Amino acid sequence: MFVEYVPGTKHAGTKADRSETMDAFTDCGMLLTNEDVVIDIDHLPKDSIKAMISEFGLKTRTIWTDRGVHLWFKKPAWFVRRKDGICRLGFEIDQQTGIGDDEIIKAQALQP
Repeated sequence: MFVEYVPGTKHAGTKADRSETMDAFTDCGMLLTNEDVVIDIDHLPKDSIKAMISEFGLKTRTIWTDRGVHLWFKKPAWFVRRKDGICRLGFEIDQQTGIGDDEIIKAQALQP
């Protein structure tokens, strides 16, 4: 489910339009449910991120942003959200989940 952003911002308004596709919106976010986890990588060059995705054979929703990439995964049952920071591969990440209320994550794809 996609939610329209307030023009020029990274958030939805209180009565934002929603749609099953992002085609109707200029800028939007995607509702993040309790079954999702998004890994946000902003601190590596895009070429390095592309190489990592290729090397590990990652087949997942990939949303490129102006600073990096959002990798969407189905949250495993054992998942525990940790503080954002350095992952086991040695670079900084943010983790976003829909624990509690649904959260909205930037969905408008940019070219890598």
